[in-house]
Amino acid sequence: MRLSMSNINQKEYRPIKVLLIGPYPPPRAGASVFAERLAKALLAVGNEVTLAVTSGGESVELPDFAVPARAPSELMRVLRESSYDVIHDLRFHNLFRRRNPIFLMQFLREISKSSTPLIASCGWGKLGDYLNGASWWRKWLFRWSMSHISHFWGKNPDQVEAMNKLGIEPDKTSRLISALPLGDLPELDGQVAQFASGCDPMVVTSGGFCKPLYRMDMVIRAAGRIRDRFPNIGVLLGTSTPYDPEGIGQINEAIEDAGLKGKVLLIDSYDRFTSVFVAAGASVRASVVEGSSNAVFESLLTGCPTLVSDLPSRPEGVIKFRVDDLDDLTAKLAETLADSGPNTPDSDALKMANDNVELICEMYRKAIDSKSK
Repeated sequence: MRLSMSNINQKEYRPIKVLLIGPYPPPRAGASVFAERLAKALLAVGNEVTLAVTSGGESVELPDFAVPARAPSELMRVLRESSYDVIHDLRFHNLFRRRNPIFLMQFLREISKSSTPLIASCGWGKLGDYLNGASWWRKWLFRWSMSHISHFWGKNPDQVEAMNKLGIEPDKTSRLISALPLGDLPELDGQVAQFASGCDPMVVTSGGFCKPLYRMDMVIRAAGRIRDRFPNIGVLLGTSTPYDPEGIGQINEAIEDAGLKGKVLLIDSYDRFTSVFVAAGASVRASVVEGSSNAVFESLLTGCPTLVSDLPSRPEGVIKFRVDDLDDLTAKLAETLADSGPNTPDSDALKMANDNVELICEMYRKAIDSKSK
């Protein structure tokens, strides 16, 4: 099955010249996939887009819209070589964690000189906790930095709340929109294609670094409980490295207990991960912490039945099970797999993704207008 961006509503408006700053896949991580998808979605509706790649993408040929900016000097060159209507930094928290404070101030002053609006996105769930324990200098630097942004996008509600507590005006903060059109999806290849062909059905789950909070082991145990009904069931785990020792230990123990040796595949840095949902009988997000995972939106967009733990901030169209409840997950998974047929794109999810492109463009236009007044 192929999904396309060709159905994005094309509206008549002046194109926006956008500079996106962020990572590029591989590795396969939520932010890198989101950056690539956002760039393509904005291009599809007639905007001019440059993606300054600050990490990742070393092992692949970058597309025409992407330029390397992994070193501070490269990012400053990108800023100075051209003018932009709006700048959107998709990993703004990295300026505090990884970059020299002097560079951060130079970066923001360079943007201020051009009067270009800056949209800041944060994907770090504990940004507020980090700042609460930071030195007075680091807190001052953060507040000073926030005075230079036009809008802050936090991935989770707690990030937005933390920003408000730190003195960021509520009307300048909102949730980051994660659901965007997928574009054309490639076929599965290599080890993943071979594994998927041997599963009937295949269940997919994911979680960064195999951390215990994602309860990937619980998904394995649920699959093991329904082996009698689905003797060829397999579980694909999408994660990133380095693996969390406690989490990987729980996963190995669950494989042994569930009797699923040879029926569980752990992958990382797979640039076709979204295509896995097309081949899956169900995807599961069993995390015990609130959040809006890109994987949940991707699964919905492909039409894959999507099971999630019953926490706030879950989108429409998912099947919910009680948090950390193996019995409830097992029952819902068995019922879902028994009813599932071929996956087809969900029209409501596609409409939401298309509408979100328009919402993002509208946010850019508002930021541009506010700077020009």
